[in-house]
Amino acid sequence: MARKCTLKTCCSELPSKADSDKWQAVGFCDDGCMARHGLAKAKKQAERKRKADELGIKKRNQSFKRKVELKDTRGQEDKTQSAFNKVFKLEELWRCAQSGEQPACISCSKPWAHHKNYDFATGHYYSRGSRKDIAMNNKNCELQCNSYCNSALSANKNGEGKTHGYDAGLVMRYGEIEAEKRLNNLKLVRNFKWTGKDYETLRKWLNARARYLTKELELFNDINQS
Repeated sequence: MARKCTLKTCCSELPSKADSDKWQAVGFCDDGCMARHGLAKAKKQAERKRKADELGIKKRNQSFKRKVELKDTRGQEDKTQSAFNKVFKLEELWRCAQSGEQPACISCSKPWAHHKNYDFATGHYYSRGSRKDIAMNNKNCELQCNSYCNSALSANKNGEGKTHGYDAGLVMRYGEIEAEKRLNNLKLVRNFKWTGKDYETLRKWLNARARYLTKELELFNDINQS
């Protein structure tokens, strides 16, 4: 097989090694081809190093960004609270789907409508601002219509605007004794301090749970509609 110049843009045939000069003996037509080959190789190496450096900088930036985000405990708390609220609603829908119960607002009994499910919220008996320690406690939450009872009437505990209210709703759902136990349990203050990492860890689990429940509800609805 004929020998060819190592420079890819040249590829000229070279004489046998016995008839080659010093440049041809090492695989090039002349010193010009050898120089251009060396320059092209150096450019490739420089480009690889540039990309590696950019990747290293990107990873360092991501690591730094994550450290900053984890130090922002309030920011982590807000993200995790949103994830908790989403999972709570999905859990309630899944529970009702399995039991055949109609999901409804705890304060006014407004039924959950699939085309208006955005109007339902995770209604906290004790608000997040007043009791941060139980803001992500299932027993402090019930499904609640968002725009009216949850927002306009600030949880509507006592029953306003011809509604029975949160307190009465708990009795209707759990019975008087169990409702009283739940409320007494919520009065206990939990003294603990969460870190940004704690919130991040919980949020990962909540997001995974939300994906699972969403798939289960979609499958349940498909089966019941077929």
